[in-house]
Amino acid sequence: MRDEEELICAVCDAEMPFAPPPTDDARAAGELVCAGCGAVLVIAPVTVWLRTSTTGGVAPLQRQAA
Repeated sequence: MRDEEELICAVCDAEMPFAPPPTDDARAAGELVCAGCGAVLVIAPVTVWLRTSTTGGVAPLQRQAA
């Protein structure tokens, strides 16, 4: 479980303490609640897929000798 953290709240427009919600619900594990206004910050992993070129990925001008 995460401890209390100081983060910038978009609603309060200030640095506020954020803590996990007071619940045993496993679905709320990635959430932090602002102590000032009660806004919830959802923390979720992000996966980035990079496309690769089918022709090798190097521009033709980079292959020429100087």
